[in-house]
Amino acid sequence: MHRFLLPLLALAACAEAPVEMPPHEAAADALLEHVTGNAWDSVWTRAAAADYVRLGTEAGTSEALDAPPVNPLPAFLSDEPPYLDTAAREQYATRVLGDTTVAGRPAQLVEALFVPDGRRTQPIRLVRAAVTESGDLLWVHVDRAMDTILFDEASRLRAGLTEADGALVPGHAEIETTTDVTASEPRPLTLAWERVR
Repeated sequence: MHRFLLPLLALAACAEAPVEMPPHEAAADALLEHVTGNAWDSVWTRAAAADYVRLGTEAGTSEALDAPPVNPLPAFLSDEPPYLDTAAREQYATRVLGDTTVAGRPAQLVEALFVPDGRRTQPIRLVRAAVTESGDLLWVHVDRAMDTILFDEASRLRAGLTEADGALVPGHAEIETTTDVTASEPRPLTLAWERVR
């Protein structure tokens, strides 16, 4: 009997600890439904190149854009990001951070934070967003990270809308990306633009 007890104890010690689900706030989850890659599709139809400048890496430098700025959201968030996906959402803690005002409109600041738990990692590590009561996404901050055998990439998006003639239009964006390819130096890249009129 004793010879069976030792293997059972060894198996019990090797068993995976139960995975704890991070806290979710129902109000935060409802707001995050509006923080998706297609949230600004209709807003971007109002972007005209003449209204925007590309910001230089040196303070105070800028140049006019030849074409309207590209909507940055689809490059960072899918139409169903992992914090909304049924299989992955339990790896995110969600909460409402408080009230804010963006583009003269009241909104709530909401957050989805990836909590590693030994299972599959998710590329979206952090999302903070300002969302109005009616579901308009006014501002977003996204941190992404991807580690592969060939390269590692970390990127950050900060972007927001502004108001022009009573309508929401693209206001500004800053994208920072660092790619680290095996056997080479990490390459940082920053792209920023803003509406000037």
